[in-house]
Amino acid sequence: MKNYPNIYHTSMSLMNDFIKENPKVIASFMEYTEKASCTGHLSNKIKELIALAISIATHCDPCIAYHTKKALEAGVKSEELIEVINVCIVMGGGPSMMYGIQAYAAMKQFEGDDDEFPDWMNS
Repeated sequence: MKNYPNIYHTSMSLMNDFIKENPKVIASFMEYTEKASCTGHLSNKIKELIALAISIATHCDPCIAYHTKKALEAGVKSEELIEVINVCIVMGGGPSMMYGIQAYAAMKQFEGDDDEFPDWMNS
């Protein structure tokens, strides 16, 4: 099974290294990201759920790791995250189901409940 806390930490480490090589462009992107993430009409919690849904739809494991962690930190409950996965499955079919369960695994790992998963979920 993929280790989403490890994917998160590895991705953040690589991002920090990349920022050092490309500070101006990344600083602009990070400034935009920070402004787009600020609470406005939508809470940060809702924005993280939207970002997670897009992460599932685009099949991006580092994005799933990042936005699952950030959603949990924003106060998203497991039941809410599961509902988002369900909507992704409705909209994206089988591929979204497969990446949706990856987000579920990430949630379990970040919550510290990464019990044994079936062999077919291992990668």
